[in-house]
Amino acid sequence: AEDRMLVLTRTEAEMKRTQQTPKHAVGDIVDVRDKYGKWYEADILKVQSNRRVFVHYHGWNSRWDEWIELPTDRITKRY
Repeated sequence: AEDRMLVLTRTEAEMKRTQQTPKHAVGDIVDVRDKYGKWYEADILKVQSNRRVFVHYHGWNSRWDEWIELPTDRITKRY
Protein backbone atom coordinates (compact mmCIF):
# COMPACT_ATOMS: atom_id res chain seq x y z
CA ALA A 1 0.00 0.00 0.00
CA GLU A 2 1.23 3.45 -0.83
CA ASP A 3 1.54 5.86 2.08
CA ARG A 4 -0.05 9.22 1.39
CA MET A 5 0.32 12.41 3.37
CA LEU A 6 -2.25 15.18 3.27
CA VAL A 7 -0.56 18.58 3.41
CA LEU A 8 -2.66 21.67 3.99
CA THR A 9 -1.48 25.23 3.96
CA ARG A 10 -2.27 27.32 7.01
CA THR A 11 -5.05 29.03 5.05
CA GLU A 12 -6.70 25.79 3.93
CA ALA A 13 -6.42 24.31 7.42
CA GLU A 14 -7.90 27.43 8.99
CA MET A 15 -10.78 27.51 6.50
CA LYS A 16 -11.60 23.85 7.17
CA ARG A 17 -11.55 24.40 10.94
CA THR A 18 -14.04 27.27 10.90
CA GLN A 19 -16.45 28.11 8.14
CA GLN A 20 -17.46 31.49 9.56
CA THR A 21 -15.56 34.75 9.70
CA PRO A 22 -13.95 35.05 13.13
CA LYS A 23 -14.69 38.22 15.06
CA HIS A 24 -11.69 40.50 15.12
CA ALA A 25 -11.05 43.13 17.78
CA VAL A 26 -8.75 46.11 18.10
CA GLY A 27 -5.56 44.92 19.80
CA ASP A 28 -5.71 41.36 18.45
CA ILE A 29 -2.36 40.01 17.31
CA VAL A 30 -2.86 38.00 14.13
CA ASP A 31 -0.92 36.42 11.30
CA VAL A 32 -1.54 38.24 8.02
CA ARG A 33 -0.56 37.28 4.48
CA ASP A 34 0.55 40.45 2.71
CA LYS A 35 -0.19 41.36 -0.91
CA TYR A 36 2.95 39.52 -1.98
CA GLY A 37 2.03 36.19 -0.33
CA LYS A 38 4.30 36.37 2.74
CA TRP A 39 2.99 35.81 6.29
CA TYR A 40 3.73 38.37 9.01
CA GLU A 41 2.63 39.03 12.58
CA ALA A 42 0.40 42.10 12.79
CA ASP A 43 -1.80 44.10 15.16
CA ILE A 44 -5.38 44.96 14.38
CA LEU A 45 -5.63 48.72 14.84
CA LYS A 46 -9.19 49.34 13.61
CA VAL A 47 -12.31 47.28 12.86
CA GLN A 48 -15.20 48.59 10.77
CA SER A 49 -18.48 46.74 11.39
CA ASN A 50 -16.63 43.42 11.07
CA ARG A 51 -16.50 44.17 7.32
CA ARG A 52 -12.84 45.16 7.21
CA VAL A 53 -9.85 45.52 9.51
CA PHE A 54 -6.86 47.86 9.51
CA VAL A 55 -3.60 46.06 10.31
CA HIS A 56 -0.08 47.14 11.22
CA TYR A 57 2.73 44.68 10.42
CA HIS A 58 5.18 44.23 13.32
CA GLY A 59 8.59 45.72 12.55
CA TRP A 60 7.43 47.56 9.43
CA ASN A 61 6.87 51.25 8.74
CA SER A 62 3.25 52.39 9.02
CA ARG A 63 3.19 53.09 5.29
CA TRP A 64 2.65 49.32 4.90
CA ASP A 65 -0.45 49.36 7.14
CA GLU A 66 -3.53 48.38 5.19
CA TRP A 67 -7.26 47.77 5.23
CA ILE A 68 -8.26 44.16 4.57
CA GLU A 69 -11.82 43.33 3.54
CA LEU A 70 -13.63 40.53 5.39
CA PRO A 71 -14.18 37.68 5.05
CA THR A 72 -10.65 36.81 3.97
CA ASP A 73 -8.20 33.93 4.01
CA ARG A 74 -5.35 36.41 4.57
CA ILE A 75 -5.84 36.69 8.36
CA THR A 76 -5.55 33.95 10.94
CA LYS A 77 -5.78 34.26 14.70
CA ARG A 78 -2.64 33.42 16.64
CA TYR A 79 -3.14 30.61 19.17
